[in-house]
Amino acid sequence: MTQEQQRDWLKNILKHNKMAHIKEPEGVDFLIQSPPLTDKERKEISELIKKMKAKTPKRIIIKKRKTKKELSE
Repeated sequence: MTQEQQRDWLKNILKHNKMAHIKEPEGVDFLIQSPPLTDKERKEISELIKKMKAKTPKRIIIKKRKTKKELSE
């Protein structure tokens, strides 16, 4: 399968299945390489994550209460 055929195959799948799992065809590896982040970008991302975490409310953990049957045992 040539690169052009792979690209067309992938475009066809994505066009029809927007949120689907893409199975790699035999003999084809999808490698995703992103450029390394600079220190400035890393700090910006960290700050964004901190702001997002600060906005989301803390979850309250509710302990499971025992039933009458469990209490009597």
